Amino acid sequence: MKQGISDFPTIETAYDEEFGKVDPEVYEAAKTLWSHAEHLADKLLHDSPKGLRLMLKAVAKVSRVRQNNPTVINNLNSYLFRAYKNLILAELEQENKRFEKLDRWFREREAVFDDGEEAKINKKILINELRLKMDDWTRDVFDYLRLGYKYEELVPQFGTAANVIRSKFSKKTAQLLRDIQAEIRLADKKISHLR
Repeated sequence: MKQGISDFPTIETAYDEEFGKVDPEVYEAAKTLWSHAEHLADKLLHDSPKGLRLMLKAVAKVSRVRQNNPTVINNLNSYLFRAYKNLILAELEQENKRFEKLDRWFREREAVFDDGEEAKINKKILINELRLKMDDWTRDVFDYLRLGYKYEELVPQFGTAANVIRSKFSKKTAQLLRDIQAEIRLADKKISHLR
């Protein structure tokens, strides 16, 4: 619901606002500025009621300045609008900080989720698919290595030196990688023909 100038009731004497004492002359200046002030609140904060609240806060601040040092203010309307604008900008900065915190919180949750159960399940599926593409010898070495065995501990099982097992496994996995890359390129070609 849009607020307007009519939202400023007429006052006859000074009164205490939640932000402090209000000078009737400053209040009247706020009434004349409200249409521009409301437009600024709508444009920057997308919230007229919050803008009205900030205008009342600016009125109380400027009233305090006039009471403590009346010679500081040469142009009441200009001074009041600048005070209001500063409050709007401070509010906008606070909102941006809240959005940054919220954004950071969501990114942290996404990072936790990425390392969570779904990622573990995807990793297991990928490993099982890779195992299916391996020959029996490569799969056996792979399984032992996943269990924490060292190449030197595989010598009795495979009947050959550790460096031979390491070299053969390295060559077989490199070939497996080339095969997978070739499958991906072939799949990409098929997809591009469908477009």
